Amino acid sequence: MSREPQPPSEGTYVIRSGIRVDVGIRVRTYQETGYAFPSRTRRSLTRMVIAHATAAENPPKEVHRNMLQHLSEQGRPQPLSVHFVIDQKGTIFQMMDTDARGAHCAGAYESFSPNAVSIGIEVIGRLTDWRKVPDKGVVRPRVIERIHGVDLVVDEMLRPQCEATANLCEALCRIYALPLRVPEDAQGEPLLAQLSEADAAKWSGCCGHLHMSGAKPDPGGLVLRAIQERGRPRRA
Repeated sequence: MSREPQPPSEGTYVIRSGIRVDVGIRVRTYQETGYAFPSRTRRSLTRMVIAHATAAENPPKEVHRNMLQHLSEQGRPQPLSVHFVIDQKGTIFQMMDTDARGAHCAGAYESFSPNAVSIGIEVIGRLTDWRKVPDKGVVRPRVIERIHGVDLVVDEMLRPQCEATANLCEALCRIYALPLRVPEDAQGEPLLAQLSEADAAKWSGCCGHLHMSGAKPDPGGLVLRAIQERGRPRRA
């Protein structure tokens, strides 16, 4: 006798094209929190998951508000949007339908827009902006990382954040049939430099904002290494 398919467990799903898709990890969706970005356009293709850092220690509610109120360099309203936000405890917040086109990664290319083919994840943390914004009581390891050929002092992401990012990337890569990998250098370490436009335009898998723009250091090496390690068993 056939059994009716069971609905996903409460809170362990993401929303894709308005449908709940079970991912087996706890996600607080916009239906639960009310933190929702407008979804006006759908992507026709998904080839990558891009990780970012917020450059501040604000909670998800403020991240949502600040992105909506973002101004361009000329002072004009320029709302941003991202699909997921991960807080300091590793809690995952979904703020857009995963099939919606976000405004999280403009990139630095003439004819290729990463937003057109990507899902965005913002990981809360100051990273290289630890001198500019308050820590709000969050204590992070501070290390030196060589990003874009320059030694930068960064506030590392916390272990629960790295684990949550790897969990989410694994789930999204499974849903969208993407390889769970990040760009690597000649030594097999996560590449901490921008991809050429040709390489970026054909990349499939996970990456960081730094891979799409030479002016961006996020999300830092620790997050990229966590994603890389999660993907190793798949490539073995």
